[in-house]
Amino acid sequence: MRLIAAFALLLWGVPACAQEIGPVPAVVEANPVPRPAKDERWKGWRKAVLVAHAADFASTEICLRRGTCVEANPLIGRNPSTVKLAGFKLATAALNYALITEMAKRDPKAARIFGMLSVGVFGGVAAANLRFAF
Repeated sequence: MRLIAAFALLLWGVPACAQEIGPVPAVVEANPVPRPAKDERWKGWRKAVLVAHAADFASTEICLRRGTCVEANPLIGRNPSTVKLAGFKLATAALNYALITEMAKRDPKAARIFGMLSVGVFGGVAAANLRFAF
């Protein structure tokens, strides 16, 4: 029994004889909880929307000046001047850009999807205009 008691006492005292690891810092920094990376893929679509609007403007302008098409948007008329068309397309592009930026503050995924849809719509319009431009 003495042997078991001595062995238990020896095992109980072993942790007290561990090596010293050095001074302990006064303030232990807590590991910050890793935050998920921000979804910023919507920024690329915001830029692509501007390109799609520019392509829409260019293709519309080309076919209007060649006389092979008319503008279908009733807000600016069937044969708008270059300045009127450029102003309208610039305002539309700026509004689209601002909408994507504001949406991204609340829901980056929705902003990305809206950007994709906008590029599809305005890119499709530009592609459709090219039928008449050349």
